[in-house]
Amino acid sequence: MMEVMLVAIGGAGGALIRFALTHLLPLWRGFPLAILAANVVGSFALGVIIVVASQSQFLLLGVGLCGGLTTVSTWAIDTLTLGRSGASGVATVNVVVSVAASVGACAVGMLLAGGMGS
Repeated sequence: MMEVMLVAIGGAGGALIRFALTHLLPLWRGFPLAILAANVVGSFALGVIIVVASQSQFLLLGVGLCGGLTTVSTWAIDTLTLGRSGASGVATVNVVVSVAASVGACAVGMLLAGGMGS
């Protein structure tokens, strides 16, 4: 039961941060900055957490907080909406930048936390 509570508390926090980002970072030239920021920051944080966290910290911060913060579903909707509105170039940039930046941020987080070894 404690594990469920840790995930729920972390998830609520992550969702609130994502909600705040959508209000703090408006669209920039039609580009969804808030969701990009949430996914990249969450990926970086998860890269650190996966290396340094205990099991309970991982549940709270990795599964909960990062799970609530990052969002493939909103990113997919943003991408499809851009494409359907005729901004297929921006939609393509959204896909490429989001994937590359999120994977890169996760790798940097793991590297900085000492989890990628030499």
